[in-house]
Parts: sequence; structure tokens; C-alpha cells
Amino acid sequence: MAQTTVGFEPFAGYHFAPNKIEKTGESMNRFCYGADLVLDKSEWIPQGLINSHGSPTFGFRLRAAGIRPLDTFGYSFAIMPQLEQPVFKWKKIAGLVRLAYGVNGNTKVYDFESNFDNRAISSYINFGVDFAGGLSIRSGKSNEFRVFTGLYHVSNGSLKMSNGGINLIYLSLGYRFSNQNKLDQFYASRSNSKLHENHRYYLQILPFIANREIGYIQNIQRFWISGVTTAFYKKVNSWYSLGLGADFFLDASPVIKSKDSVIASTVHIGQRAFYALGIHQQYEFGRWFFPLGIHHYLNNTAEPVYIRFGLGYSAKSGFTTGCFFKGTLNSSGKLNSDFMEWSLGYRFNFSGNRNNQVFEKQ
Repeated sequence: MAQTTVGFEPFAGYHFAPNKIEKTGESMNRFCYGADLVLDKSEWIPQGLINSHGSPTFGFRLRAAGIRPLDTFGYSFAIMPQLEQPVFKWKKIAGLVRLAYGVNGNTKVYDFESNFDNRAISSYINFGVDFAGGLSIRSGKSNEFRVFTGLYHVSNGSLKMSNGGINLIYLSLGYRFSNQNKLDQFYASRSNSKLHENHRYYLQILPFIANREIGYIQNIQRFWISGVTTAFYKKVNSWYSLGLGADFFLDASPVIKSKDSVIASTVHIGQRAFYALGIHQQYEFGRWFFPLGIHHYLNNTAEPVYIRFGLGYSAKSGFTTGCFFKGTLNSSGKLNSDFMEWSLGYRFNFSGNRNNQVFEKQ
């Protein structure tokens, strides 16, 4: 019989609105609330990954949240595949980090005539990503109590403006129940796995295309972007890699941001060329991976720092694809959405092992 775990996790948090009320100048930041239902099953994770990653869990998270003021932002409903990775275990306590990434639906969107103050979301269907960390406390063989804090971000990746994004920082208290003695396995010590020393270095080259809108209110224009992202990295352990990233863009966005009157079609190719260097991190789960990098433009731009994250897949042959969010940090430290990169490229394995098998059981 499959081991199934179900959970209920209500939360409360604070929503940082991207703009103020137009008529009064009043802040729209508000306390918010919501709840998650969670389901995971043991057969959704191969035993080899349980051995190498220290009993991670994979499942689905259903989220409902009220984003106040409700008459402006309404409700958010999401379904997100999620991965939880243990970072430490001590007796009946485990420390966990969580990534959930999926589709979010919103009941209220921006409209110039009827909902002008909602400049966070302009499309009913959006991307949703959840970063969280916390503690799981075991009670008996089948019960688990949880305390987590996290950041939930909703955006359409600038596919449609306005797109200030929903940014919710929250605290959750939850309970989980397992139909079998799954928690004994989860809280057990990590299996003894070993990294092959000659399988540790990779070069990842991912050409991409993107499409975005840019502008404010009714002065909006749409255009294409292309480029190549590269990363040279080293396996640190069974699920984490660290290295250097180098990016090249053909992107009119920085030029348009510096002068609103510029039309994208008039920006010549030399002005669109931008280069960047940065730190590349990559969290891996089998052939799926989640990159998280921070980069700095080598060109002179008003907003030189940006981050990238998303979800990718690397096949046995080395061909790699993914969808990655890029966003710049503005002068006040807020993350502004740039675009979604749709990538297809190749991952070179310097061990010469085309199957990318990096673990062996001792």
C-alpha cells in the first residue's frame, strides 16, 4: 500500500503592493490570509533519490489566499507541484526548505476603467512560486506539526502589463497525517551515498527567446528578446551545485526604461547587446533542476542587478530545456519582473558519462 501524507496549513502574512491608491496616495500594503492543502505519495519519488537526497518529499500544494483589499486584488487560487528537502534532522525535529512552482488564478485583475489601483496583476492566469523554510515536529508515528515562513510571488512574467506582481510574506502553522509509518522513514538518518569524484563539473549553455510588454498604463509596447545563458558549475553535494554564470542578451528593455519615448523597433542591435556575470546556484532532483542565480550587467544600466529562477529538465543525452523567470532589482530593492525565458540547449558533462549518473550506493 502506498504511503500517503495529507496536510492542512493555514497562514497569515503581509502583502507588499506595487503601488499606492491613485486618488489618495494611501498605501495598499495589507495583512492577508489563506490556507493550503497538501498531498504527497511515496511512489512519486524513486528510491535512489530518497537514498541520495536524505528523504525528500514531492507532492502537490493547493493554495487559496485573500489579497486585501479584496475589492482590488481579490482571491488567488493556485496548484503547485512542490519539493521539500531536509537540511537537518534531530530526534523528532527536521529542518526543511521548500520550493513550489505552478499556476495561479486570480479573481481580480487590472482594468484602466474599473480597477485602476490593481497594477499588480493584469491576467487571470499567472505563474506562482513559493519559497519557504521551517520546522517539522513529529508526534507519534503518523502525525506531524509544522511551522514555516515563506515568500509567495505571483506574476505573468511581463507577458501582459501592468504586472507589478503579488508579493506575500507569510507565517504558517500546519498539521500532516500519514496513512502508514512514513515518518519513521523520513526521520531516519540519511543513507550512505557517494558522489563520483570525476562526475562533478558541468557546462550548461541555454539559448532562449522571450516576449514581453513594457510601459505604463496605456503607453505599452510589446517586443521579442533573445540571448544565451551559460553556467559552469560544480556538484557540492547530492542536490546542490555552485558555480559562475555568464549571460548575453539582445534586449531593448534597458534602453526603453532609460527613455520612455523610445520605440523598441528603433533600438538597433548594438544598443540591445548586454552582457552580465554572476553567481549560479542549482538545486537538482533527478533530471529536474531549479536554478537560482544573481547577476550584474557589465554594461552601464540604471538597474544593474537581476536574479533568475525557474524549472528545467536535462535528458540523458544532455539536451536541456526549461522556463526561467528573470527580474531586476530596482533602487528600492524591490524585484521587478522582466520576462520569462523559454530555453533549449545542452549540458556538457566533463566526466564523459552521457547518462549524468552521479551517485553510487556504497
